[in-house]
Amino acid sequence: MAYIKVTKFVAEALNLTATRNQTADGNYILWQADLSNIPGDLLTDRATAVGGAVLTPNKAKQEIDGTAAPVEVTTPAKYLPSGEVQVPDGTVDEPSNNEIV
Repeated sequence: MAYIKVTKFVAEALNLTATRNQTADGNYILWQADLSNIPGDLLTDRATAVGGAVLTPNKAKQEIDGTAAPVEVTTPAKYLPSGEVQVPDGTVDEPSNNEIV
């Protein structure tokens, strides 16, 4: 079995935050069946579509426990809450009231 690490925004959009493990860096570990409705022939295609990364069971456990080198994941624009943008380092930034969006 493989696992998929995704951002909290993706896990929230898929309504899985209450039933899946959170990683030490605040993201989530999904099961491969969680992506069955995401387009793609291969699991790697589906993981890429949600900005995630496919993990082995051992690596998923390390991500939950905390690791010095966590796997980087991103949030595709369609999974971001309204008004938020992802900046180049992968974090999400909410525009201030004086920014033009």
